Amino acid sequence: MWHRQKRTKVILIVILVLVIGQTSVLAYSQMDHPFGRLFSSRANTTSEQSNKDSRLAEAKTGDSGYDSFLTNLSVQKEFKNEIDRLLAVGYPKQDIFIAYDFLFQNYGLMNELEDLLQQKKAGKGWGQLFDAYLKSHPDFIPRSFDSQELEGYLEKDRLTSDDVMIADRISFVTQKPVKDIVERRLEAGNWSQVCVDENVIQNPVKLPRVQITTEQLDQFMKSSKLSEAEITKAFVLARKVAQPSESVVKLMGQGLSETAILAKLYPMKYQD
Repeated sequence: MWHRQKRTKVILIVILVLVIGQTSVLAYSQMDHPFGRLFSSRANTTSEQSNKDSRLAEAKTGDSGYDSFLTNLSVQKEFKNEIDRLLAVGYPKQDIFIAYDFLFQNYGLMNELEDLLQQKKAGKGWGQLFDAYLKSHPDFIPRSFDSQELEGYLEKDRLTSDDVMIADRISFVTQKPVKDIVERRLEAGNWSQVCVDENVIQNPVKLPRVQITTEQLDQFMKSSKLSEAEITKAFVLARKVAQPSESVVKLMGQGLSETAILAKLYPMKYQD
């Protein structure tokens, strides 16, 4: 194994932002008749589909927020189709957007989306759901790459350092070797298709970054009594929820946890 060999290793370290109307149906009064059951079944199926179509149209008609959401998170067609299905069956649009954005930021899986929505519908709050999700998913830790392996990715495969980190992240989530993920990226030509194929809610081109000046750090550290690491985390959270950094620093200074801040500010990001 490469990690047992005495080779020079390179650890990539980077601060990452690692976002029924009731319908009456006429049917035969003698419902035990086979034709009566057939016509009733068809009528109910048609009515149910009509209701789904109406809910989806209502959620999308004249709503710039829907289009903005798809654009801002670069939602792929396959994932958009699932979002439309969830809208059609009646999940609130704001809940769908919040759950999707949260999973997007954490490289979550598409099959986890409806599970979050079902739990929210059952009465759980976002803070509770975010806490439970993060506790059940191990923290991502960038792996240590053998220098020869890393050189191969960067020079032979002509990937960027961002590509290597993205491959590492997808590998971590899917539990597939980095080499396999890199091969899928080279075949597909982009990360978008890889994420769709691997069911990962993401569409990265490069890793997002947060810029903080020394003056900003000094200013917020003095006014909030937070550490440099905490200020940096506040800026990362602010970017995720599209809120001013000052607001997030203030909340963090009040002692709110990361998940509590997300639960408080995500609804503001996706106000109806």
